[in-house]
Amino acid sequence: MTRCVLLVCLLLGVAASAQSPAPFEIVSVKRSPPEARMTRPGSPDPGGRWQALNATLLMIIQRAYPDYASPGLIAGGPGWIREARFDIDARAGRDVPRAEYPAMVRQLLADRFNLKVHTEPRTMDVYALVVARSDGRLGPRLKPASAQCLAELEAERQQRAANPGPITVTTGQKMPCGGVVGGLVNGITRLNGARPIESLAGGIQAFMDKRVIDRTRLEGMYELDLEFDYSAMRSVADVRPEFSGLNIFTAVQEQLGLKLEPSKETLDVLVIDAVDMPSQN
Repeated sequence: MTRCVLLVCLLLGVAASAQSPAPFEIVSVKRSPPEARMTRPGSPDPGGRWQALNATLLMIIQRAYPDYASPGLIAGGPGWIREARFDIDARAGRDVPRAEYPAMVRQLLADRFNLKVHTEPRTMDVYALVVARSDGRLGPRLKPASAQCLAELEAERQQRAANPGPITVTTGQKMPCGGVVGGLVNGITRLNGARPIESLAGGIQAFMDKRVIDRTRLEGMYELDLEFDYSAMRSVADVRPEFSGLNIFTAVQEQLGLKLEPSKETLDVLVIDAVDMPSQN
């Protein structure tokens, strides 16, 4: 019996070790200089290095807990986590798979900032992405992915599988299905190419003041081309008429045949229980 219990413990230990990557070997945490201009919320570099530059602790927590990076999904904590800025240079001394970094950054935050968190469900204001027309017809710039598009996506997947490693993209770079890596061109923001609608909701999310939830029930890959003037809006309650460009709410409905509706959803929220200002080194 003892031998069986010991074996179970050893197996559990191996499983826990596999789930918890080794922490960074060297970590430097400093307050950002007042003259700093460039902000880097936190991202990996080759050789197991992870850096954040001129970043608030809230930005860094969002990197450590990516499931809670959307607006409003991190609650609590003192005001300085949204104001004070830090430079962090962490080195693992080994190559690190990209998927391991969030857990390693979580350990860094626990060690250096004494960060303690828990999750709990809360009812929040969100935008529900829905099909606008009652007959289900989509807009002129949204359609199910063609066979050619799906073939291009599969070819890209195979190419990336054959060449694992960091993925580098630049603004204007050509992508499958006529996509172009987006950016701000002459004041117009563009999202195009092919993706699941859930991914589209995530892309729209980057320009919104609340969480965007996919409620379209549209499955599979879709080709899309969405253009809007980001300066023309901040929220559905603050569409600014002084800008002549097309705001994202109108663009989503006219171009894609979808609609962003204010709604309420019960979502898991990351609550900060405790955090300390770190000592510098």
